[in-house]
Amino acid sequence: MRDDWWPTFQYLRVGFYYAQLRCYFDLFERGQIKIYLQEDLRCDTLGVVQDAFRFLEVADTYVPDVAKTHNGSGIPKNQALEALLGRPNPVKHFLRVCLLEGQRVRISNKMAGLRARNLTRPPRLLVDLRKRLIERYRNDILGLQGLIQRDFSGWFWSETAGCVLRLEADTLASGRNIYRAGGIHDAETNHNARSSNVTQR
Repeated sequence: MRDDWWPTFQYLRVGFYYAQLRCYFDLFERGQIKIYLQEDLRCDTLGVVQDAFRFLEVADTYVPDVAKTHNGSGIPKNQALEALLGRPNPVKHFLRVCLLEGQRVRISNKMAGLRARNLTRPPRLLVDLRKRLIERYRNDILGLQGLIQRDFSGWFWSETAGCVLRLEADTLASGRNIYRAGGIHDAETNHNARSSNVTQR
């Protein structure tokens, strides 16, 4: 909190994927759960999206624009601008109340673009911090790889090994939930390390 990190993000606690996912596997059949890793999405974005369409039993013929990055992350270059654009404030409240929906959408899109341009890559994780994070998550990662039957040995030894940071949930119009998680960023690759996506039908 001293460094302006919001306490509600709960960075470490929500990074324990195995602890959070095992209850779903206890309650639902494996065929009802679909898990994607961040690296899956990065390497074959369109393939993962279309596979999710098929899993959710919607048409997979739709080809979304996957070239544009949405909700990118990084470190704000201008903290005052980030606070203005990213946090509740009287200006945003006034615009929300006074403008028509179409106007709000256009302004919101412009603000999102401005906010994205204000971001820069975070610094590379210190070696000691990286090791401590890996050790903190080691048992959970081992449990996770057994749970979803994926090999995560690279998470311990890769140059970009990191840990998960946050777990968010989006509710689809159909009432099904997609869970996504972000990871600690590596400044050289600008990739989210150690993250997964879970879709539950």
